[in-house]
Amino acid sequence: MMHLHPSNMNMEEFYTKYVPKSSLPSDFGGDCPSVAEMHEAFKKEFMNMKDFFATDEKATFGDRKIEKPDDIQSKFTKLEID
Repeated sequence: MMHLHPSNMNMEEFYTKYVPKSSLPSDFGGDCPSVAEMHEAFKKEFMNMKDFFATDEKATFGDRKIEKPDDIQSKFTKLEID
């Protein structure tokens, strides 16, 4: 659920009622690392999984052909609606 909060809201009340400090980055007054630090950590983790993604990209599904978006679009151009 989305809540709108006034800019002058007591932040301790905000942390208690809506979003715990433990879930927010330090940029927003929370206890987690900053957004920049989390971004760098994610990029590093992603690069560590490079081989996994390369292998996954080459995966096939038996004899089934994986349709490309262009193939799907061409099917809808032939669709006639009464």
